[in-house]
Amino acid sequence: MIDQQGVMEMTKDKCHGLRIQSGFSLLEVLVGAVVFIVGLGGVSLMLMSSVHGSVEARSQTLASMHAASLAELILMNPASLGHYINPEVLTEDCSTAAGCTPAQWAAGNLARWQVEIRQGLADASGVVCRDSTPDDGDTGDPACDEAGPALVKVFWREPVRGFSGDTLEGEAPAASDSQKRLFLPVSF
Repeated sequence: MIDQQGVMEMTKDKCHGLRIQSGFSLLEVLVGAVVFIVGLGGVSLMLMSSVHGSVEARSQTLASMHAASLAELILMNPASLGHYINPEVLTEDCSTAAGCTPAQWAAGNLARWQVEIRQGLADASGVVCRDSTPDDGDTGDPACDEAGPALVKVFWREPVRGFSGDTLEGEAPAASDSQKRLFLPVSF
């Protein structure tokens, strides 16, 4: 049986020949720094991806809200659908329906709606049309074939930012910017 003194004696004998080291070697510090930097790089990439996803979700939400808003205006007066599809040139401000023809009221609503989407989305445009193939078109050409159901189409560009994120606000859209579109059927 080993007594308490014997255990202490064995520990002393085992450790007697070993050199006690304090601190870290330069190589250990460098390896630790590399691991830390790689981890920070991964976290920063995740953060950038998260921010981009949030911006894209915001744009989709705004486009959906604007399309639904115009669809509701059309549904309030279904007889005016033709005036939204082929709006007349707006010559006067027609903020309320009082004193305005249905065509003027529709043209005024459409003009205000187009200003709102341009303020909220980059390089945005919108149109009301009949289209049998709704998931096509872009800001320059909505590609409406005048067949099929009535739709509200919204187009905008989502800036594609590089690693440096150097796209400036108010800058013209680059060729690499991705075109986005949303369509909403107007159901009566």
